[in-house]
Amino acid sequence: MEDAAPPRAGKLARSPKVPSDVLRIAVDHMRSDTDREVGGFFVGDLVEGRAQIVAALPALAAVGSRVDLTFDHATWSDVVERVDRDHPDHVIVGWFHSHPGHGIFLSGYDTFIQESFFKADGMVALVVDPIAGSMGWFATDGG
Repeated sequence: MEDAAPPRAGKLARSPKVPSDVLRIAVDHMRSDTDREVGGFFVGDLVEGRAQIVAALPALAAVGSRVDLTFDHATWSDVVERVDRDHPDHVIVGWFHSHPGHGIFLSGYDTFIQESFFKADGMVALVVDPIAGSMGWFATDGG
């Protein structure tokens, strides 16, 4: 399995290691709906402050609108159950979501999610603008 060289929106201190087929699952999900934001979670391990991603789990129950995405209690419960069942030797190491027509950045709310739930060094966020065809990685570094 080949590792994809992840596209970057700026220089990452520790770019994630992600197989191309796993990246394709996340990107295809984010391109599946250009009317609202969609997203999901990355599963794998953190090795020396770098995400080693082994799976992408679309959050099919997440509530999205044109400008935001909410991971509610049901979304978190579902992903934890799926990780425990399908990837028991791994943990959630990041998340992904789309910004249809809005560009590549972390909004204030996105930053809150990253800092609250993905605060370990090396945890990642991938943002895709499916309309513009662009994507960018963000990673927690130094808290």
